[in-house]
Amino acid sequence: MAFREQLIALCTAKAKALGRKLTNFEVVDMASELHGKSAKERKRAEIDERAAQILNVYPRRQGGEAGLTAISKAIAKDGFEKVLEGTTEYASAVARWSYARRVSQSGSSLIPLPATWFGNRCYLDDPKYWWEGTGKKDKEEKEAVLLAEPEGWRFAHPDNRFVTEHIAWSAIDTASQKWIISHMKPKENTG
Repeated sequence: MAFREQLIALCTAKAKALGRKLTNFEVVDMASELHGKSAKERKRAEIDERAAQILNVYPRRQGGEAGLTAISKAIAKDGFEKVLEGTTEYASAVARWSYARRVSQSGSSLIPLPATWFGNRCYLDDPKYWWEGTGKKDKEEKEAVLLAEPEGWRFAHPDNRFVTEHIAWSAIDTASQKWIISHMKPKENTG
């Protein structure tokens, strides 16, 4: 839209909002304000506004300026609608995740920062991974179910320390279970 058409549209809208004709000074002020911004600056402001809108949908809002920059680049590359659609779907899936899937044992968030997620264009990923949870975390949970409690595991430590009776096998994380199994002494054949 050319500068003149933009000015006429803005003046018409403001006059409607005020319910009267604009004075010459008001028209000059609006023209100065409009002319002060280049077309590139106006487009950038529009993209920044849309980036902020998408960031409000994303389930993790840390990362500030880097996140907005990554979102702006994503919008420029793939379009606002596509980025918003993927982000909304991801946020809906994350809202249904268990606490254990969203937060690590140390308490840090497992949801990527916006700069990482949008920078890697994850909004284009297949949503079935978000909903079905076929990622690495779920693979570890499936492995934990498959690791049966071995007999004599409490005495597997090389320095002959034992794990106290009150700790259940299922309460031990998968990596520790694998370590215990790998350090168990083989049963001696008696016979």
